[in-house]
Amino acid sequence: MSWQASSQLTYSYYFFFFFFKNVFTNDILSKLFKVLFLDYYFNQENKVLQSFVFELTKNCMCSSVSMAEGSVSLEEVKTSFQKFAVHGDTKATGKEMNGKNFAKLCKDCNITDGKNVTTTDVDIVFSKVKAKSARVITFEQFNQALTELAPKRFKGKNKEESLQQLYGLVVGKEPANIGVTKATKAAAVDRLTDTSKYTGSHKERFDDTGKGKGKAGREDIPDTSGYVAAYKGSGTYEDKVKEA
Repeated sequence: MSWQASSQLTYSYYFFFFFFKNVFTNDILSKLFKVLFLDYYFNQENKVLQSFVFELTKNCMCSSVSMAEGSVSLEEVKTSFQKFAVHGDTKATGKEMNGKNFAKLCKDCNITDGKNVTTTDVDIVFSKVKAKSARVITFEQFNQALTELAPKRFKGKNKEESLQQLYGLVVGKEPANIGVTKATKAAAVDRLTDTSKYTGSHKERFDDTGKGKGKAGREDIPDTSGYVAAYKGSGTYEDKVKEA
């Protein structure tokens, strides 16, 4: 057997291995495999076909290795899913995601680019993958949604490559807090809220701890603790008895 023939058989063997391990679900390669690869072994006289299968198997093997090296695990994708699923909801468990958070994930992860994938596309896909009466999606349905969006986001790529690239946009991401107002404490605010710096009548409305006195801090309230309203000698009886 010649060196070239030996190389062809070697590449064909590796293609056979990677085919069943990595690309069995690829419809195009599946059809080519049935038509060309099997015919290669039963039609050794067809040199043109042999050469074609040789190049095909070599390229597919390299593609499979490349995809295996750059692949992203679903667990990594799930971690990001859970972070977005609980965003803005303290009662959320991270197992399901609502439409608002799905749209935020697509925006923050740059899946929505305004050209290939729009906010309308995101809403349509969400409605498509969720259960009929549900308002949330599970991680499995989320993954199905990404599978729907991947070919639109990365046009020209095959199904597996586009999905892996979309996974790459999601992995490691978490909700951005853009637009959230943070409390600030300016000098002007300090002057308005520090009661120790108040003067005049305003100062009399608060005690030393800064607690408001209520009505007592706004008005002079006469002491009416005597026997009758006009009696002014409340608390003087004991003194008068002693003097007598």
